[in-house]
Amino acid sequence: MKEITAGVETEVGLMIKLWESTEKTSKLSLRPELKLRWSDPGSANLSDFFYMLGVQYSFGGSPVALPVAAEPPPPSDEDRRLASGFEASVERIALMLRSGIHDNQIVAIRKTNPDRAAHLADLLGLMAKDLRRIEVALREMAVQASFLGV
Repeated sequence: MKEITAGVETEVGLMIKLWESTEKTSKLSLRPELKLRWSDPGSANLSDFFYMLGVQYSFGGSPVALPVAAEPPPPSDEDRRLASGFEASVERIALMLRSGIHDNQIVAIRKTNPDRAAHLADLLGLMAKDLRRIEVALREMAVQASFLGV
């Protein structure tokens, strides 16, 4: 009578994309695989293994539609009012700062109370940081608007 033995196999593989068409309808992939087989599952002796390397070309897929960003809602009347107020405030601050300098001389120090000079210097330092952040954000917005043709 013939002895019946069982066998066990396990396999691991990868699908590595090498190229894909811009329409995402075709692609070329590399497929490395490793298969292990045991003829006697109770022992730790490996019977044999196979290493395979394949190339796969897939075609005929449906093109993937690119997501379209939703257009932001138009600004509300409140947003427009706040933006106009902010723009007017920036203009007033610029005028106020220019009034402190005349003929490249800082005349503001002649008008400032010496007891408040340190406080005003600290306040201007904080304002400079905030102004820089606002400037960077506005420049980013201007670049985005130029790309979008707004």
